[in-house]
Amino acid sequence: MIEETVMNSIEEYTSILAFMEVPEKPSKVYAIVERVGGSINETIFTSLIAVQSYAQDLYTAASNCDLITDALLYQMIEKPDVVSVTLNSKYNFPDMTKGKPRYQAIFEITHY
Repeated sequence: MIEETVMNSIEEYTSILAFMEVPEKPSKVYAIVERVGGSINETIFTSLIAVQSYAQDLYTAASNCDLITDALLYQMIEKPDVVSVTLNSKYNFPDMTKGKPRYQAIFEITHY
């Protein structure tokens, strides 16, 4: 499952905790990984993955989003099941329901 590869890569290369859903008692800094689309062509998958960076302030959320982007673009690509990683977009995405600063990056990941 590509979400697991993304979460493990975030934690391995940035030390930011990553989850597939908001934990019951979240820390001040964490990331949420979500598949938001994708396709398959024979045995090669292309997944659109949203990574939301939460933090106590906007600067930290944006900085963590940059760290995660670098980790996925330049280090996760070395994983054996990952063919390519492309950043689709990155933007401020405040969480209005929780009132927390959040940045979001969307990646297109081609994988086996």
